[in-house]
Amino acid sequence: MSEFYRNVQENYSKLNELERRILEYIKENLSNKKHLTLNDVSNKFFISPNTVVRLAKKLGYSGFVQLREDLIHSLIPSIDFQSWSIDNQLLKTKKLLKEEAFKEIIHLLDEKKEILFYAHGLSKYSCDIVADKLRILGKNATVFNERHLMLHSAIHSNHESLIFLVSMSGETKNIVECANVASVNGAIIVSITGLSQNSLEKIANINIFVDYHRQVYEGMDISSRFSVSYFFEVLISKYISIINNV
Repeated sequence: MSEFYRNVQENYSKLNELERRILEYIKENLSNKKHLTLNDVSNKFFISPNTVVRLAKKLGYSGFVQLREDLIHSLIPSIDFQSWSIDNQLLKTKKLLKEEAFKEIIHLLDEKKEILFYAHGLSKYSCDIVADKLRILGKNATVFNERHLMLHSAIHSNHESLIFLVSMSGETKNIVECANVASVNGAIIVSITGLSQNSLEKIANINIFVDYHRQVYEGMDISSRFSVSYFFEVLISKYISIINNV
């Protein structure tokens, strides 16, 4: 069973009659491969966008965008899921990445005295590689993935710190906690999350959204971090190009 239908099954009883009608409308339109926005749904039912967002939250999502993306993923035939995921992750991530964000981050890489990475699980490995490359380029780069060390680092961060926080959901509790602490200390925060409204993107100075498909095996997260690695590879490539042209 897909994540979307599991969420619906577990939370359907919480929905009122109007919310159930809204949900059926969303499912029907996306099943027919129609593009659907938050305003499309609210205008159809003459309701405020917040009503649709509340529906999404009742189903366990951070907002309408996350609900829509999860439903779209559930409609992909399972036999083609792996190839669809890998091929389209790159295409969708390319569309999500903005040149203005790269320029701003590259400027910060030159300006800040320390570059920190906070990540858990498989996300750590993407950070390890980019941190290694930054150290080769002469930057002071460190990766943290243990909760207490991460928090200690955030407490001692300051306006000379540039921090990349990787959380595919944008809701990883201790990463959000560290983001709040570092933000108060004046650090510049770059969030790297899946495409959704989330707690981390509200705290960050710069938001990087990448395509993400959650996959779990025997309770363990085995989701691809390909899109995170792709973002970092493009960033390093652009940064090296600028260094070589100086």
